[in-house]
Amino acid sequence: MTGFLKENFITEYMAALIETSGEDSRYVPEARRKGIQVLAPDVNESKANFTLVSDELIRYGLSSINGVGWKGACTIADAQPWKDKEEWDKWYNEGLNGDKRPDHRSLNSRAIKSLQRVGAMECLGDYFKGDKSKAEKELIGTYVSHNPLDPFREIIDGYVLDPENVENLNGGVDCGKVYVGGMVDRVHEHKQKNGKMMAFITVKLDPDFEWDLVVFANIWAKIMGDVSYDKVIIAKGEWQAERESVRVFDIKTQSELEGIVNENSELRVSASGAEPVTA
Repeated sequence: MTGFLKENFITEYMAALIETSGEDSRYVPEARRKGIQVLAPDVNESKANFTLVSDELIRYGLSSINGVGWKGACTIADAQPWKDKEEWDKWYNEGLNGDKRPDHRSLNSRAIKSLQRVGAMECLGDYFKGDKSKAEKELIGTYVSHNPLDPFREIIDGYVLDPENVENLNGGVDCGKVYVGGMVDRVHEHKQKNGKMMAFITVKLDPDFEWDLVVFANIWAKIMGDVSYDKVIIAKGEWQAERESVRVFDIKTQSELEGIVNENSELRVSASGAEPVTA
């Protein structure tokens, strides 16, 4: 049955999988790789749960926004749509089309602010001044409209998801050269006995791909100003299977990767590391 649904009703299947699994950060990228758009919540299109809008479009549910809640999401879903912010305000404050105004205990000012911050009210012409991507990560738990990894996906996937590299990482034995990359999730500095600082870094690509890096002082001193939470990096190093960590030889920081992307360069793998080659 699952195979039949995936084959014939892939969008419906992915919407249900994302909703019931509670692991949108895992399955949303999978849906997008299958050509399905997964867009941020919208007060005129989203229901309380993940919403199938068309054969190729899924919307995040309104209840996925921290601060809105299930009752608030259902209140909006039952009353939508609105043509603009003026009509929304009339509905919210007075009631509309013979209906009473919504219960402000279920849909309070905090909920409205959360809706604005993640862009769910942009369809009404209500644009919030602020970092929407940051708000999505804070209030939805993941990046939806724009993932900072997106501009670097091709580069990172070419190294990290290369079949030989994946085999080396999953082989259960030490390997002299592997590549890992993604967004920095944690940085912990440690002072060595000689007084120099080294770092332990956790980097995530997708929920299925997470690695711990050991960066010794000689390398950390060169890059420490460019490596912090949510920054994108690619690291080359030695895979230590028993410790399940990478002893880093070299790191390409986000600023270096941005330079490669902006110059429309290609990467080639060489014995000395990742080098930009002008196309």
